[in-house]
Amino acid sequence: AAISGSSVTKQGVITAGSGISVTNGAGLVTIAATGTGITGSTTTISLTIDGQGSAIVAGSTRSVTVPYQCVISSWSVVADASGSIAVHVSSSTFGNYPTITNMTGAGNGPSLSSQSKRGAAASGWTQTTIDAGSVISFVVDSASTVKWATIVLWVIR
Repeated sequence: AAISGSSVTKQGVITAGSGISVTNGAGLVTIAATGTGITGSTTTISLTIDGQGSAIVAGSTRSVTVPYQCVISSWSVVADASGSIAVHVSSSTFGNYPTITNMTGAGNGPSLSSQSKRGAAASGWTQTTIDAGSVISFVVDSASTVKWATIVLWVIR
């Protein structure tokens, strides 16, 4: 964290339960850390689906555990070549995995259509909030030509 003023600059780390108090001409402003990590920051959850030299097949599923609470804001896909792939994103609690629930619904899930890269806001999804410790699964609904694809969920912590 950094505080800048006309005569002072201080840098440091704000930890859970601590904070910074700043007094200016308008009064006292307190900024407190209430958890771990930096809330409001953007980070990513990413995973590569690899066909091992062959085109990816429908039904391929890869999963990752997310250690923090966050909200999905957008997604991107980058592939080895121009092709098509449609993926839906599902979630589960760690205890309930491998039972998963589709988060994408009828929304715009990560996909390519005769493209090698694409990104968009997550809109129309049935769920965009991920609880800490959740398992997020990327499930291929359809694919052609693409031998590997990296799917990235842009999230706000």
